[in-house]
Amino acid sequence: MVLFVFWAVALDAGERDSVQFGREIFYGKGRCGICHTIGVEHGGKCPNLDGAGTRLTRNFIYEAMINPSAYVKLDFDTDSGVEEPNFYSARMPQVTRPPIGLAEKEIQNVIAFIGSQRGTSLPGVLPPARR
Repeated sequence: MVLFVFWAVALDAGERDSVQFGREIFYGKGRCGICHTIGVEHGGKCPNLDGAGTRLTRNFIYEAMINPSAYVKLDFDTDSGVEEPNFYSARMPQVTRPPIGLAEKEIQNVIAFIGSQRGTSLPGVLPPARR
């Protein structure tokens, strides 16, 4: 039996901080925003993470970050009528090793940020937050 547990909608102050720090790491040190998009249709080198908080569990995101080859997401573009999936052009790097080298707490913050993505009505990728 597989159990999926999703994030609660309301975040306390600590969780909001974790989401904010995760956003900064996602677009900064983690370099995630180079390949992943949020709120943009197509065009990314890797899967779009818009709405990821409604589809993915924390454990799934963690494993996908720590062991990127564990899961391979294929790009099925149903609008094009193509029967075969397109492979994403980029492969996920090891986030715990250089040049990225995220610490465990940084990974948890990125997971909080990705988990906070519940879909957006704003087009485009938001620029990284500044402290």
